[in-house]
Amino acid sequence: MQSICTVRLLPACLLLLLSGAALAAQPGAAEFEQGMQLYRTGDCPAAVEQLEIANKALARPGGLKALGFCYRQMKQFPKAADAYQRYLQLHADDEKRVLFLLEQTLQEEREWRRDHPPPPPANPAPATAADEPETEGPVVPASKQPPLAPALPAVPAEALSTQVPPPPAGPRPRLWTFVAGGAGIVSATAGLVLGFKSRATANEIKGSEHSTAQVNRLGADVKSQAQHGNLLLGVGAGLLLVSGGLFVLRF
Repeated sequence: MQSICTVRLLPACLLLLLSGAALAAQPGAAEFEQGMQLYRTGDCPAAVEQLEIANKALARPGGLKALGFCYRQMKQFPKAADAYQRYLQLHADDEKRVLFLLEQTLQEEREWRRDHPPPPPANPAPATAADEPETEGPVVPASKQPPLAPALPAVPAEALSTQVPPPPAGPRPRLWTFVAGGAGIVSATAGLVLGFKSRATANEIKGSEHSTAQVNRLGADVKSQAQHGNLLLGVGAGLLLVSGGLFVLRF
């Protein structure tokens, strides 16, 4: 019996060994495993080094998302955005999640740059007579020369090279559409309830005997319920129309 069980389990064991060997034979598999282990322990610089090697050999979605997170922790926001965009090329169906991560990256970069402004540019050395170019024609006095435009501060090269393009704007949530639609449904439902209640009261007056005072009181209730029900139905219909207009305008 034991030999039969062993023979039956042998194909499953072989399949498991072959699949493990296939995974190990993938290019960059060792670097990927080591990089993910470093990423889980929080050692982002070492994890980035291994994951970049692994993704150059074979791009893996999990490695690219880990790269994006590590680059954000290291304040290298353009590289984080590039890792998320490479992940989107592999998973186009996860566009909403990637756009959210790109928006977070851009917001973090703005806050970091606000707290770490670039140093002011150094004052240029005054020009000497030898550096002044030779001019032809009469010299215009300084008092008659047009005023020079104020010099703009120089932008460091690092700031120009680390600009992250803003992600495309997503669709509006249509908050006011749902608010107006919900209020319209509630108002119309309340109007219908009052209408049915008014009809039930009228049927009660017709179907049973009441004193004159009771009939007058019930009749007033029927009239009041009918008026309020019609008013709520009208308000509900108007709010539903407004909700349709807001839906078209994407509000």
